[in-house]
Amino acid sequence: MKLIATPATLAVAMHQLQKRDALLAPIIQRYGPPAITPHNNYYQSLVESIISQQLSVKAADTILQRFIALFPGKSFPEPADLLVVDSEALRSAGLSRQKQATFKM
Repeated sequence: MKLIATPATLAVAMHQLQKRDALLAPIIQRYGPPAITPHNNYYQSLVESIISQQLSVKAADTILQRFIALFPGKSFPEPADLLVVDSEALRSAGLSRQKQATFKM
């Protein structure tokens, strides 16, 4: 069974935590649902995590924007796009050879 993160499933999870965890219950009561928007694009999350490893938030964001700009007309590149993009273009966006190799594993 595949669990899809949606606002409804997050609400169910919060309700269950409130019932079962005495420490989290008052926090959930006070602050309400998390201010996150669940998604199911784990590929994009993985790529963004690799790009941001061991970088400041500002540097990671700059590199991520340069990376996305390498793929005009796309909000985010597909896995196949990474296999054909020139490694020097990725390098000029700020991606180390190690991070490029990780993408192509």
